[in-house]
Amino acid sequence: MKLTFLMLACLLPIANAADQGHATATWVPEKGEIEAGSPVRTVIRMVVEKDWHTYWENPGEVGIPISLKADLPEGWTMGKILNPVPHRITSSDLTSFCFEGEVLLPLTLTPPSGFAGKLPALQGTLSWLACNDEGCIPGEAELSIASAPEPETVSKGYDALPKPIPGAKLGVNVSGENVVITLTLPEGSEIDPAAFEILPATRNIIAPAAEPRFTKNLNSPGTWTATAPKNEYLEGHPTELTVVLAGKAGAAWSVSTSKE
Repeated sequence: MKLTFLMLACLLPIANAADQGHATATWVPEKGEIEAGSPVRTVIRMVVEKDWHTYWENPGEVGIPISLKADLPEGWTMGKILNPVPHRITSSDLTSFCFEGEVLLPLTLTPPSGFAGKLPALQGTLSWLACNDEGCIPGEAELSIASAPEPETVSKGYDALPKPIPGAKLGVNVSGENVVITLTLPEGSEIDPAAFEILPATRNIIAPAAEPRFTKNLNSPGTWTATAPKNEYLEGHPTELTVVLAGKAGAAWSVSTSKE
């Protein structure tokens, strides 16, 4: 990243460490009773102070993604933190993908196959970086999962996630100093890719400041192409890429290259 940890350390005195990273966080489950081996949907609810922001899974040129180090009972597993659609912020010629205000971060837990009964008192340490126009400060919170389920909050968090496009295929290649993205939609799809902003969820492939848009390939029905400057840290030809298509009305789609 262009903003190194040394630079961040120089900025820390600007912010007040007593503010605990300028955000608060709670961890809530969808249900308190678990059926045998049934996954448990949870949400980390963060509220970031006004005029501050924290970062998406691809933070861009500045920032660190939100992470959770959980202390789980034996046999339990945890999926990755899932991210809603971020905002693009450009400050001092550096572009980042950020969250402001309230953000709901879904996280699925899976108990051992034979486990059933009351959700145990799970704990974890949430870490993030909060920044404003004057500086940055790392934040950390010791979380204990709430004993009272909040199904509406959890459903809201999962419903806000970008949805996969069934049957869609994504390709990525490098042409000179550009990355070329090819999207193929299944026959009959009503999605218009040109109406959406392209946000790269995968780091270090597309230049964060780029704002590519898909255009229809007239020679190949159902195929759309976008071109963007490649990330300065990209080496060779990428084989995996996930992009989020973000619409103005809140609609969002996610599509990834095949891992086969």
